[in-house]
Amino acid sequence: MPTHARVRAFLESAAKRRILFTYQEVAKALDILPPHSIHQVTEALERLMEEDAAADRPFIAALAISKTRGGLPAPGFFDCAGRLGRFVDGQDARTFHAVELNAIFAHWGGSPNTSDEYTLFTDTNPTITRGGGLCRPPPLTTA
Repeated sequence: MPTHARVRAFLESAAKRRILFTYQEVAKALDILPPHSIHQVTEALERLMEEDAAADRPFIAALAISKTRGGLPAPGFFDCAGRLGRFVDGQDARTFHAVELNAIFAHWGGSPNTSDEYTLFTDTNPTITRGGGLCRPPPLTTA
């Protein structure tokens, strides 16, 4: 199965459970090996964004975030969204990302979002973000 198809299947499963992953976690979960494993993930995510734009779906790639940007995707996500006509310079990235997450959860069958709750799963800090409070999520499976 092509990398982008594997990434889509993984992220659709994550969307149903309202989970966000770092790019590195996506690479690890799918055994995308070096060299350039993060680059392979970002190429797959951009392809998914193109597919989602063509199908008028929310960008499932928004579930993949940078470990260094406070819960936001890397700048390339916003650049690609701009090329696809959904994000404009000067638009607030955090607001755009939040709107995409809500649309993803609604589209891919995540539970209704009444409390802005989602799980942020990273290498070092698997947590549930819930109105600023944190707690451990249930064990994660990638099957």
